[in-house]
Amino acid sequence: EMNLLAIDFNKYFKPGTELLCDVYIDMKKNHRIILYLKAHTVLSQETFDKLTNFDIKELYIKTDEKYLFLAYCARNKILSELPITLSQRE
Repeated sequence: EMNLLAIDFNKYFKPGTELLCDVYIDMKKNHRIILYLKAHTVLSQETFDKLTNFDIKELYIKTDEKYLFLAYCARNKILSELPITLSQRE
């Protein structure tokens, strides 16, 4: 069982940016969290739009990769609420 943090998709992810950590998605239908985008993948506009169209509110990262995610935010000038309050997911 992984320790994951929920990240607000609309607030903290930008299309055309390189992810610095693995990103997971909650498959609500079957209650499984799966690896969706690997670290160093560029979040394409197409993927971003697909997530938006599926009304995805949150993506997940591993708790121990929180600092990589903060580096991603800093690199991409995503500073809306830093330091982010990262909610723990059981």
